[in-house]
Amino acid sequence: MWTGEIFMGRLTPLDVVYDTGSDWLVIEGDDCSNCEGNKYNPEVSQDSQKTGTVLEDRVYGSAALKGYTYTDTVCLILSKCVTNYEYFLINSQKGIAEPIDGILGMARGGALLLASEEDNNETNMATLYVRSLFDQGQTSSTTFSFFFQPKGKISYVDFGPA
Repeated sequence: MWTGEIFMGRLTPLDVVYDTGSDWLVIEGDDCSNCEGNKYNPEVSQDSQKTGTVLEDRVYGSAALKGYTYTDTVCLILSKCVTNYEYFLINSQKGIAEPIDGILGMARGGALLLASEEDNNETNMATLYVRSLFDQGQTSSTTFSFFFQPKGKISYVDFGPA
């Protein structure tokens, strides 16, 4: 498991797992009563918009999540932001523990891996963060790579060509 920091709404730092087996960004919301650690309040962002009107259930490996879809500005660093990025705001969950505040899906495309099989169709496909970086001119390609160091040393992820 490799974690990094993102900034939701340009202002709120959250620790996320970079997950190459999924394709959605899921973040613990401030109204989540059983979430630990940092949580995100989408009302602090002028760019945030709730897009889902129905409380959804999502299964994410061993995690069970309930929440709504939103769009907002999401930044890896404050100079590399993606606007109008769709994500899932958790308001109840089982299976995500500290120090994790969310999961950034880095899968290379395909159907939504957080949906049930009956929901797994073209309308439920997530836009990958790396694709959004490219589409919004923040990187010159849709590639990324990880560099892992032993515990206590700095690991990193590169977006675009080396």
